[in-house]
Amino acid sequence: MDQEELSRLSQAFAVLDRNKDGFVGEEDLKTAFRKLKKAVPIKTLRDWLWEVDSDGDALLTLEDVAHTYLRIRTDPTGFEPYNLLNLFQFLMFDVEMSGYITMQECVFLLSCRSGKLLDPASVNKFFLEAKINRGAKEVSFAEFCRQVEVRRVLTS
Repeated sequence: MDQEELSRLSQAFAVLDRNKDGFVGEEDLKTAFRKLKKAVPIKTLRDWLWEVDSDGDALLTLEDVAHTYLRIRTDPTGFEPYNLLNLFQFLMFDVEMSGYITMQECVFLLSCRSGKLLDPASVNKFFLEAKINRGAKEVSFAEFCRQVEVRRVLTS
């Protein structure tokens, strides 16, 4: 992870850490998903939290998130805990929690996820497959999650 990625990941973590105690917990995540209009059942949210939490206290540290971020890049199986990371990665560019990032930012994040730049054919395919209005320049959180899932299934 380069310095810019770490800085953006730290910024996303800070956005989620509403009470600024250095931890992101269940309430922080529920609020974020609600703002991004993504319904996540509480049991599922707790499972996702557990997957990333290194010490089992149901609170994430920046170190927990950064470790998971790096693990996903080298995961040949597709079994690493990617769901919660979708939120952190999206917020690397959507710090206002508007629910949208640019197409360019989305392609960058998908490239970071795989650990390599997407080739031009993959980028063109992304633009053709994305379920967004023609001419739109933004990608919603829901569409970003869909794109991550499509790529995860195709590469595992």
